Amino acid sequence: MNQLVNTMIIALNKINTTLQEKHTTINRSKLKKTRRKLKKYLRIAKELRSRMAKYLTQLDFLGKRNSYAKTDTDATFMHFKDDPMNNGQVKPGYNLQIATNNGFVIDYDIYQRPADSKTLIPFVEKSKWLQNAQVIVADAGYGSEQNYNYLKKLGIKPLLEYATYRQEQKRNYQKKLQWHYDETTDSFTDNKGIKFVFHGFSVRHDKQNNFTHIFRTYRPIDYLDGDPKKELSLTDKDAKRTHTFNRNWYVIRKKITADLEEKFYQLLFSQRKIED
Repeated sequence: MNQLVNTMIIALNKINTTLQEKHTTINRSKLKKTRRKLKKYLRIAKELRSRMAKYLTQLDFLGKRNSYAKTDTDATFMHFKDDPMNNGQVKPGYNLQIATNNGFVIDYDIYQRPADSKTLIPFVEKSKWLQNAQVIVADAGYGSEQNYNYLKKLGIKPLLEYATYRQEQKRNYQKKLQWHYDETTDSFTDNKGIKFVFHGFSVRHDKQNNFTHIFRTYRPIDYLDGDPKKELSLTDKDAKRTHTFNRNWYVIRKKITADLEEKFYQLLFSQRKIED
C-alpha cells in the first residue's frame, strides 16, 4: 500500500509540474480531469492504507485467538455462567487452571484460550507436579483424543470423561443408536440395514492444536441389481455413500469407560467434586 500511494503521489507531482508550464502543448482540460481522478484514488488508497495498519495491529494483539477486548487486549471473550441478571453473553476474561491434590493447590496458570481441552497440554508441560503424577482426574471439558494420547505417552493415567460419556451410560442410549459397529469384521450397519466395509484412510489436520486425526472410511458392499438395498447404498448422484470412523478415538472411549467402571477409579474420580 505504501508503494501504491508513493507511485500515485509521484504521478500527481508530474501532472502538476506539467500544468505549471506556460507553453505546454498537452490538452490541459484532459490533464486536469486525470488529476481529479488521481486525487480521488489517492484519497481512497490512503484510507485503505490506514485501515490496513489498524488491522495489522489488531491481528498482532489477536495472535492465535478468535477475539480480544479493546479495554484489555490480553483478555479473550468467553462464555461464563449467567450472572445474577441472567446475562449469558460472552464477556472478556481469562481461563484460570488450578491443579489440586488432597485439597491443596499444587499449581495454577492463566490462559487466553476459552476451551479447557486446549489448556491441559500446556498446563502439564509447565507443571513439574503434573508431569510426575500417576493419575490426572478432570471433567469432560478436557476429554479429547489429543489429550488422551499426550498423557498416555507420559505414562499418566487419564481419568477424563469425554463429551458423550454420561449420555452413553443411559439405558436408552443403545436403542437410539442408528449405526452398529462390528469389531470382528471391522464393518458398520446403518439403520436401513446397509453394510459398510473398510475402504481407506482420510486425514484431518487441526492447525490450531497441531494435531492430526486419522479416520477410516467405509463404503457399502456391492449389492446386486434389483436389490432394494442397492438404491439405499447410493447417494442422490448415484455414488456410493461414505462413512468415516476414528478408530483410535473409539478405542480410547472404550478404555476410559472401562476404567471409570472400576470401583477404585470410581472412588478416585468422585474425589474431583470434593477437590473443586
